[in-house]
Amino acid sequence: MILQVTGLGGQLAMIFTTHGEAGQTPVLTFFKEEADLNYLLIQGRPAGLTQANIILSLIIIFAIAIHFSRQYNVFKWGTPLLSLLIILSMAKMAYFGFIVSGLIILIWGRRYQKIRILRAAFFIMVFLFTYTLLFPGLASVNLSKETIDASIFLRANDIMFALNPEYLIGENRPFFEGTSFFYDGEEGEYISGIASVLAKVYDHLTLFVTGLTLMVFLYVYGLRKLKTKFKSIRLKVITVLVIICIFPVTHPIWPFQIYWFMLGYGLLPFYFYIHPRFIEKQVYQTT
Repeated sequence: MILQVTGLGGQLAMIFTTHGEAGQTPVLTFFKEEADLNYLLIQGRPAGLTQANIILSLIIIFAIAIHFSRQYNVFKWGTPLLSLLIILSMAKMAYFGFIVSGLIILIWGRRYQKIRILRAAFFIMVFLFTYTLLFPGLASVNLSKETIDASIFLRANDIMFALNPEYLIGENRPFFEGTSFFYDGEEGEYISGIASVLAKVYDHLTLFVTGLTLMVFLYVYGLRKLKTKFKSIRLKVITVLVIICIFPVTHPIWPFQIYWFMLGYGLLPFYFYIHPRFIEKQVYQTT
């Protein structure tokens, strides 16, 4: 990621991902203002060794949820390392994931978990200040009000279009006036994964919400049973579930297996219904 952001890696930094920029050479970004900087997308939104920045941000928020909700065997350098990854990725979902995880831990976490999240907030501010000094051009673009507004309202308009399909009949304008939106006339084309799901279940929305509500009740019951057997896992499971369920707001992540692997951890309470004897056996072996 450092090689991608700085441009020091040259073509080496584009081995695993190109964002359609194959054959182009990254430029040096040190101390360059926006007006003097003609950078590649992979430099503004690096992907590391993954295929895209969106996959990298998914891995980062999963790591955030696991690391900051752990009670034991915490990786010593995990807090500054994750803080650095959040800044280098410049993924809005990485920032949002940290904020949501932080709120969950500050409300329900133990004292040492709260201290860990506050230390991370300090590291993020330090690294962000350093980033703005070293890469003023990248920072001015990635952290501008226009970029943040576009990131938010592209998804917000998308979701509202899915919930109000009649809105776009004969019109081609955003749901929220004066904001960015995406609509190319192709039915089923959405930026947000949540919007794509809502569009598919729109005709049966009441049934969908009813089924979802039932699953919530079953989940809470399973979580309580799981908590009695593994007391230290509750916060971790809840944090992972919330973060991973929020993620599809940004992107239709459904085809990627890594997403379902991570979601599976958050859905662990359902395993109690499938294989309760396994849970009992594990508790017996650990006591």
